[in-house]
Amino acid sequence: MSDKYVFAHLDVDKQSEAAAKYNVASVPNLMVLDADGNVKEKIRATFDVDKLVSQLKQIAE
Repeated sequence: MSDKYVFAHLDVDKQSEAAAKYNVASVPNLMVLDADGNVKEKIRATFDVDKLVSQLKQIAE
C-alpha cells in the first residue's frame, strides 16, 4: 500500500495556515489528499490499525 500513499505529519501549532486551509479543528485528524492537494476523504481519528488499513484500501480503489 505504501506505493499508493505518501504519509505526512502536520504540526497544527507550527503550521497554522495549512491547518486552516484543510479545516483541521481537532487532532488527531487523518485526510487523504489527491496529487493536487484536494481532500478526497476525511477519516475519523482511529487507533484501530486494521480498520484504518481497510479504509485506505477502499479509497485507493
